[in-house]
Amino acid sequence: MYNAHFLENLKIYLDKSGWKVFDTQYKGLILYLNESFPDLRVVIPLNFDIPDSNQRIDDSINLLALIREEKKEVLINLLSQFNVDLHNYRIPGKDISSVPLYLAEEIISSTRKLIYLSAQAEFEKMKDYFKKENKSKMDVSSDYIQQCKFAHTWKGSFGFTIEAPLNLTSIGIFNDQPANYERKISQKIYDGMKIIKHAEKLNADNYIVDNSEIGFNSKMLKEVLEIGEHINYNNLEYSTTWSPALPVETIYTEIKSFLLNKSTFQLVEKAVSKLNVDDDEYEIIFYGFPEGLKSTKELLLDKSLEGKRYIYVRGFSENIKEVTLKLDLNLVDYLKAVHAHENHNDVKVKCVVKKKPKGWEVLKVTSFDVL
Repeated sequence: MYNAHFLENLKIYLDKSGWKVFDTQYKGLILYLNESFPDLRVVIPLNFDIPDSNQRIDDSINLLALIREEKKEVLINLLSQFNVDLHNYRIPGKDISSVPLYLAEEIISSTRKLIYLSAQAEFEKMKDYFKKENKSKMDVSSDYIQQCKFAHTWKGSFGFTIEAPLNLTSIGIFNDQPANYERKISQKIYDGMKIIKHAEKLNADNYIVDNSEIGFNSKMLKEVLEIGEHINYNNLEYSTTWSPALPVETIYTEIKSFLLNKSTFQLVEKAVSKLNVDDDEYEIIFYGFPEGLKSTKELLLDKSLEGKRYIYVRGFSENIKEVTLKLDLNLVDYLKAVHAHENHNDVKVKCVVKKKPKGWEVLKVTSFDVL
């Protein structure tokens, strides 16, 4: 179940969390004590090669999870990788052993979009940094969301965790380092959840609107609202488990979890209606295959037909699920599409899209490349 690498991470975690190490009379075992928990003790193997290593580590994990007031699986995820923040979602309920596949897909899609949109929002605050790297907002956000991973599903109710990497150049465990771009993405989501829950306490949707720069903007609020619609406004529990690779400010540890309920979603819906409607537009990077070239090839070489030179590409983006998009292309890009179609190559499209009642409309194609 565990391994030597996990044991070493556990030792680092205990050392940096106020646990002091002591020798024991038993060869191969070490004892940890913490002044904050005088009646508790953690005993783990010095090395992983003793016979009961797995059991002793598991006993320690059970105790630490109880102290941290979080699920055992979350702590295991944390200690398996020190360089990720964990975004945990759960629909509470003892009777929920499974959910329809389409529902799980929709919920996961919206939670991914929250990270993607948070990445875009934080990019705006760090433009100067990314200007040096010559990277666009769409490139940076799309690259980051592709690095996130789907972690263990929790037992007992529908739930899952998203691993959000910190991309540290060195592990830097608990050094006094400022929050980096990736940590700020996680903080953005925590701030958004905190604001909508405080708005519920005040019964004031204007509080969400007034703090949309700090918390969720209208696009992010729409994703929260979509999650609520998918689960029929049942309860949704969200929590963040912060990687110990970076220090965590107290304001991000005061609240263990946020429980979104029907009244929360109703306030979010009111807030969305008061914010700008132009947020229906998205910048995306789209990958797919040009299935349909909807006009005769020879005719479309005529520049006078500009604007009627369109194709259909079926594929996917990291922030919208698989769809078919209609693209109006210039002559150069159309010839690329012809080449891709004839040689069975996929294409990469950067474009601006708008959500429609059924599907997506492409407003602008900014680049078109054959893969």
